[in-house]
Amino acid sequence: VHDISWKVLPDNFTLWERIVKGKLAAISIRKASRIVTVSNFSKSEIVKHYRCSPDHVNVIHSGIDRSFQQASVEEVRAFKRKHRLEDQKTIGFLGSIFKRRNIDKLVYSLDNLKKKHPGIKLLLVGNIFHQAVHSIIKNRPDIIWLKRIDEQEIKAFYTALDLFVFLSEYEGFGFPPLEALSCGTVPFVLNKSSLKELYGEFSISIDHAEVQLIEEVIDHFLDNQATVEQKIIDRFRKKKAYFDWKRPADQYISLFRTVADQGR
Repeated sequence: VHDISWKVLPDNFTLWERIVKGKLAAISIRKASRIVTVSNFSKSEIVKHYRCSPDHVNVIHSGIDRSFQQASVEEVRAFKRKHRLEDQKTIGFLGSIFKRRNIDKLVYSLDNLKKKHPGIKLLLVGNIFHQAVHSIIKNRPDIIWLKRIDEQEIKAFYTALDLFVFLSEYEGFGFPPLEALSCGTVPFVLNKSSLKELYGEFSISIDHAEVQLIEEVIDHFLDNQATVEQKIIDRFRKKKAYFDWKRPADQYISLFRTVADQGR
């Protein structure tokens, strides 16, 4: 079980999705010998909403594919040229644009940021499911919205950014900040859900998504980018091996053996 967002955030899902996901989860959780989830946060949510024993739920943090690494100078240059980002400070987001990810507040924070950082650009990648975002990004030359980018461009996307912003209120794991870190870019996250658990020491963060606070944190980061970037990325590199897929694979194998032995 990755998360139970359909139960906690029903407005993000259709009635049919809520019914199907809810029934499948309830049946699976009731019948499973063990439940596996991807974060301690998701474990606490499962225990809370499905009233199962904490001892019945195992946490195995996910890994990341080794292909996520810094793109070459040439790849980054080509990406910036293609999307008109040359010689511009660029902050970005990649993922489905739900209300819980606070893209509207990020957009509003740009208004004052532009006064101190002329030419700053916001690059958004993902389908928009929060309709208010459509109207506030319309006819904004400082905002580039792409519904998707080619898989071959993802490394260049992350590497080209000065800062990756992922101010989500609810995530079971949250892969994009890990992808950004693996490509050498600092993530800016909301200090909630699994993001606090997984990226607390590898990010800049805030406790509440308020426009002025978002603006102040981004401003401070851009003014001190080299120092903050080196500190956070160096810290991540020392622990990056933890996120190799071999570790969760070994944990799953060990768990399967335990469950099989108990069933004999």
